[in-house]
Amino acid sequence: MDYRIKDAAEQANDNAKAVRGWLSESDPDVPITSVAVFWSGARGKSSGWAPYRDGKAILVHGPDFRRWLDRELPCEGLDGTQIGRIWSHLVDRANEQDRNQRLAGVVTPPTVKDLAVEWLIKPMLGVAFAAYGFSLTRYAADGRVTALTCVAGVLLGILAMNRSALRRLALGWTAAMAAFLVGFVVALTAGAL
Repeated sequence: MDYRIKDAAEQANDNAKAVRGWLSESDPDVPITSVAVFWSGARGKSSGWAPYRDGKAILVHGPDFRRWLDRELPCEGLDGTQIGRIWSHLVDRANEQDRNQRLAGVVTPPTVKDLAVEWLIKPMLGVAFAAYGFSLTRYAADGRVTALTCVAGVLLGILAMNRSALRRLALGWTAAMAAFLVGFVVALTAGAL
């Protein structure tokens, strides 16, 4: 376990050096502190964790991090415009780094938000759009128009799946339109029997 703590401290220190390098041109006097935050099953201060410095980074237990920030974070020195400028500079650097990694083919693992958007929200929006589109067929005087609308909807969804930006939306749309088509055909044949 000690080697993991040492590795985390070294990684935090390396990251602090990188941030120091990024800010060296625009804001060289900004104090940079490297902090490694450790999360464990322990719930708080009573777990035996205490913030300490290993010579390279400050090591803090996750549940105590907010308390440590309130106690240790400097309240003076930088005004709002300096903080905004520094933050904007760091965001620009992070975006540039992300863009360079994408161009180099480096794949970053998705976040929980990314997974929720891609696999829950987009397909559900596709289902909602398909339901709305199918609901418009109630104005059709002929059942063949409803069936053709469902078939066209499924084909449109299959074509839209070729576009990566629309793939998950099209997945929900296509599944819903196919379900509506099957349901319509079953209702039609059940009514004919």
